[in-house]
Amino acid sequence: MSKTYAKINLNESPGIIVNVEILDDSDIQDPAFTWTDITKYSPMPSIGWTTTDGINFTNPAPSTTLNQAIQLNLIEFQSAIQTFVDNSYSLEIRFNFMALYTLAVQNNLLNRAAYISQLFTWAQSVVSYCAQYTSSVQALTSVQTVQSTTWDLTQISANPMVTTIVAILIMN
Repeated sequence: MSKTYAKINLNESPGIIVNVEILDDSDIQDPAFTWTDITKYSPMPSIGWTTTDGINFTNPAPSTTLNQAIQLNLIEFQSAIQTFVDNSYSLEIRFNFMALYTLAVQNNLLNRAAYISQLFTWAQSVVSYCAQYTSSVQALTSVQTVQSTTWDLTQISANPMVTTIVAILIMN
């Protein structure tokens, strides 16, 4: 079962979250860091949050410069978009689809390739939205505006809900 973990560098005082990752119980976690399951935290800690014990987290002080505000906004956006993509199609499933697509093209299974290629169109809409959001945040000129700007993932094209089972069953 996948959970959201904070990767914490406790070598600093206070400790700081350096990454947020969605991992399965069987995934290997770098032993050089402390890992805390933050799946049920509300609000969910993010990159840059601090901790003294690896359990209780503090949101960093509000950004004081425009560049810091932009950087923090984009870091939080990156984490949100990664979670969005991973919740739609895990990395393992994405690799499986790449292999299925390559084999479909090699074996002239055009309908299977077309079915799977819907994912590429969806992925392109994710990338386009990321570029658009990043550009719009970088163009902002006020710390307050940056801090109040958030993403809207409903702007991304609808997930085509492609499944490996259906892809495999398409034989022409």
